[in-house]
Amino acid sequence: MSFALRAICLAILLCGLLPAALAQPVPEPVTVPVADDSESARDRALGRAMDAMLVRLTGDPAIIERGLAERLRASAGRYLASFSYRTGDDETGLQLAVRFDQSLLRGALGEAGVAIWPEPPATVIVWLAVERAGQRFLVDGEQATALRERLREAAGSSGLSLLFPLMDLQDRRDLGYADVAGGFADPVRAASARYDGEAVLAGRLQVSDDGAVAARWLLLPGDGEPVARWQTDADAMSDVLESAVAVLADRLRPIYAYVPDPEAGRRMTMTVDGIDALAEHDRLQGYLESLPGVERVLTSAVSDAQVRIDLAVSVDEARIRESLTRDGRLRETDDGYRWR
Repeated sequence: MSFALRAICLAILLCGLLPAALAQPVPEPVTVPVADDSESARDRALGRAMDAMLVRLTGDPAIIERGLAERLRASAGRYLASFSYRTGDDETGLQLAVRFDQSLLRGALGEAGVAIWPEPPATVIVWLAVERAGQRFLVDGEQATALRERLREAAGSSGLSLLFPLMDLQDRRDLGYADVAGGFADPVRAASARYDGEAVLAGRLQVSDDGAVAARWLLLPGDGEPVARWQTDADAMSDVLESAVAVLADRLRPIYAYVPDPEAGRRMTMTVDGIDALAEHDRLQGYLESLPGVERVLTSAVSDAQVRIDLAVSVDEARIRESLTRDGRLRETDDGYRWR
């Protein structure tokens, strides 16, 4: 066995010894305004927090209008994991930070036939080209930081995970302002290949002197789906970003959201060739964990450049295999799959 494969085996062994809780990040709480720290005020705030949590889990703002949401609001305490009070500024006032038991909530939504995001949700790589005050630039860690954070916050409310490129020398060599502003899909897709994401969003934001914004968006949804384009005009940047997130969630829900099936087979085993380094194993595991319906990924055996993977799934196995076929990163062979 090669040194690289021995390293994979050792890493897998060490990960297996860790408590499962260490492998699961603690979800961000839902934060809502609360009048005071009385029980009655807290109960009303818990209802609002439940609404926000349901939108986060499903990506669908209309969920809060359904009878299911009304029932879940009424029994919010049953799903409550913890809460705390936070003192905001003069504008936000007292806040209630709420953590719900997401496993229970996801189960309740699944039993009601409501599609939910996978956990973790699909990652969207975001490129932003901004034109304002006579300047044109691609957003990086130094420029328009507030813009990135506003977009990330809006996306988080809809349960979406964003990844902003490093904008290092390689990114700047591979992609220019004109590529993003012009909405050229091929160079955007090629520059995004170095990042681990399921979809790519590119936007051109033209900001006028009065703060109005004209935006053009390009979405590469992944999973073999066609390119999507749309435009947004608004008097404020916040409105443009919230509108973009709404469209983004609406486009991605049919691809990545799924209804957990309690009757589906709970285990699926697959053999994958072409895994000859720990980094490749990590990329394979991250990819499989991102598939809708895959709840857990465990490497159960390693031999030469081949690994055997056990998947805990909550949808029918056929749907997992269809996703693998559409994506193409795993090529089916006579005795399993090969990692590309």
